[in-house]
Amino acid sequence: MSILALAVREERWELAALLLLRALLDAAERIPEDAVPQLLEALEGAADGEGNG
Repeated sequence: MSILALAVREERWELAALLLLRALLDAAERIPEDAVPQLLEALEGAADGEGNG
C-alpha cells in the first residue's frame, strides 16, 4: 500500500495533502519552463470553478 493510500485510510489529511503537493511539485519540475505560467493559469481557473467541460 502506498504512503498516500495509507494516509487517506488513516485519515491523516495533513500528510495526504503534503504528499499530493510533493507529487505536484515533482510533476511541475518535469514540464518545460515556458509551460509553467500556463499551468499556473489553469490551476487558478480550476480553483475559481472554471472548468473545461
